[in-house]
Amino acid sequence: MRNFIGRLILPSLLAAAILLTGCNLTTGSPTPPEVAQGSALPSLPGNYDCLVGEWELNDFADTITSMLPSDITFQYTGTSGRIHWTFTAGGIAEATADNFALTFADKNDPSQVVTVLVNGTTRRFYNTTGPNQITFSNPDNSEFTYSAVVDGVTVSLDPLLKGLVPVMPESGTITYQCQGLSLSVIPPVTGVAPEGFSKVSP
Repeated sequence: MRNFIGRLILPSLLAAAILLTGCNLTTGSPTPPEVAQGSALPSLPGNYDCLVGEWELNDFADTITSMLPSDITFQYTGTSGRIHWTFTAGGIAEATADNFALTFADKNDPSQVVTVLVNGTTRRFYNTTGPNQITFSNPDNSEFTYSAVVDGVTVSLDPLLKGLVPVMPESGTITYQCQGLSLSVIPPVTGVAPEGFSKVSP
């Protein structure tokens, strides 16, 4: 099992993963204060009005597959559970995970499986900083948990593996495209496929 974990943590993969999520991997930051009524974000170029609402992640397989180098010894095998992103008109963004899991298997021994599981809600400020751009700040991860299971045994999760989970970035800027009930989030990594979301509620 230890050898499998060692093969899993590849520098090239993890560098791409951290760029993808924009995470600084801190937890327990102060909860963003309430935004006063009437202080909604300014109207900027792009589809800001389309962005506001609740979105469910429904297209992530191509994203993670495009992150993985061709010479690695494991492969992505599936996703279960749900992740929702919510953007309010007052500048608060949330990502909520309900037993969301990513599963990987050794290419040479498919019985060797590792699962990364996330649950809870994480919050931060956001602003539309330009045409189809979102900038995040002030993350609060105190209600969000990560765990890892290898061969059926719960193990300590290396912080770098958190970068593989499509959680809302803690800070920095991402690009998005929004049209009707579809949202595409474009990772800041060359050659990585975008994540796709469907609108759940306004």
